[in-house]
Amino acid sequence: MSIGALVTHREIETSALVREKCPVLCDAEREVANIRVRNMGTVGGNLASGEPLTDLSQIFIALDGIAKITGPDGQRTIRIEELFVDFYTTCLARR
Repeated sequence: MSIGALVTHREIETSALVREKCPVLCDAEREVANIRVRNMGTVGGNLASGEPLTDLSQIFIALDGIAKITGPDGQRTIRIEELFVDFYTTCLARR
């Protein structure tokens, strides 16, 4: 399954496809913050924040998730666990 960076928490929470293929994501999303945050917050923002305890990062790591990262230098693919360098720090380039 592929989930784009701009997909909101609410879209995952209410997706029939995600519920069928990976119900743990739907279940986790119901617990993310409040409805306003779930309506606005995105997968990409959640992961890019570098917050070590974000709900999605832990699930994606457990599921051996992969991130496709596109930037000014092109595209690269990394495992989600490699995205996090330190608390609130990722391997994403600062621009």
